[in-house]
Amino acid sequence: MKNFVLLDGQFVDPVLGRCESRNFLFTGGKLVGMGYVPDEDEDNLVQIDCKGCIIVPNILDMWANFREPGGEDKETISSGSLAALKGGVPAVLCSPYTPCPIDTPETVSFFKSAATRDSHVNVYPAAALTRGLKGEQLAEVSLMQRAGAVAVADDAAHLSSAVLKNGVAYAAMTGQVIIFGANSRTLATGAAMNEGEMATILGLKGISASDEALNVERVLVALRSNPGARVHFSHVSTVAAVDKIRQAKAEGLAVTCGTSPIYFNFTQKEVEGYNTSAKVNPPLRTDKDVEGILMGIKDGTIDVIASHHLPCTIDEKRTDFQSAEFGVTGIDLLIPLVVTKLIKELGMDMPSVFEKLSKNPYDILGLDRPKVSLDQSPSFSVINMAKSFEVTAHTIHSHGKHTPFMGQALFGVVEHTIIDGELRYSASPVSESVNA
Repeated sequence: MKNFVLLDGQFVDPVLGRCESRNFLFTGGKLVGMGYVPDEDEDNLVQIDCKGCIIVPNILDMWANFREPGGEDKETISSGSLAALKGGVPAVLCSPYTPCPIDTPETVSFFKSAATRDSHVNVYPAAALTRGLKGEQLAEVSLMQRAGAVAVADDAAHLSSAVLKNGVAYAAMTGQVIIFGANSRTLATGAAMNEGEMATILGLKGISASDEALNVERVLVALRSNPGARVHFSHVSTVAAVDKIRQAKAEGLAVTCGTSPIYFNFTQKEVEGYNTSAKVNPPLRTDKDVEGILMGIKDGTIDVIASHHLPCTIDEKRTDFQSAEFGVTGIDLLIPLVVTKLIKELGMDMPSVFEKLSKNPYDILGLDRPKVSLDQSPSFSVINMAKSFEVTAHTIHSHGKHTPFMGQALFGVVEHTIIDGELRYSASPVSESVNA
């Protein structure tokens, strides 16, 4: 669809920190009018009623896994990006933690080619900091950057001090941000949930919350030795880790961090009954940790909210808790979860909330953020704030259908997704009112 206008929506501007009523006219994939009011019978122009909706520019999910290459039974670039499209997410940073890790210039090129062919949204690859994500030998960071990787990533827990320090220094030379997971390496230990009384009651080996803060501190030590580097922690889950990052920011260190809706909605209590849909890494923590995550979101310590999308097959989740895979489906629920918890329930300011899904991810990754100005091609998510839906297998568009949010009612229905100035998705025919 080449010519359309978004009418009477509330534009949320995360850059200027304001909300205002605004119309947007697109012609041939370009934004050609703001505040434009068309004639009722204007030909060749589709008029989209956005009353009751907010219009958010340039959302980017900064941590998702489409499982390709190597895990196409769980998800593909095509299926994962389609879930993103229907979830109002026009752009995604894909994790290198695929069954065949993205750790060479060749695998980066393969991923980019597959994304160009199959993706429904804009997809950016992150590459592994170490070969095979094993933490032993640095990968060819600069060559992977030339091949199209926009960041490098690895787990801090399994890197020796020397590899960690050299990796931070190497990435600093390329100007890329390094994305670290601060969670524990669990496969070798058999740990399955948060360490504590509940793990003892359930007879499960626990993952220590203190490990996350220790891994954050190890990275910060390396960062202090390489002040030109930039570090991002992808999914913090503990109040101790948030406190350390807050202190590091006060020191002036170039550190940012993100979290996922699952970590500010649920605690380890969700594991009761051996609920495998709640088996994630890092694990669900305590009430105190949830409070710490929410405080980090409110005060700006946490810069990014990402889906942490990691789909699994039905068989990988329909088993005993110890044997079940870690992972949760989340990309097509990202916006409704943020709207329901942070905006509807807690009353947080919309521009500051959506800054963590749009402006900040682009800035951290060093990507050019599409401008919301004339003759440009921005992406928009049109979100109905009054409409709700129940989370079911049918409302989840990913191959993965496992989430502890199953059965819950969420606000923030995505009505339309505009990508690079083109209307790519509508929940209902655009001739109908979005409030119907």
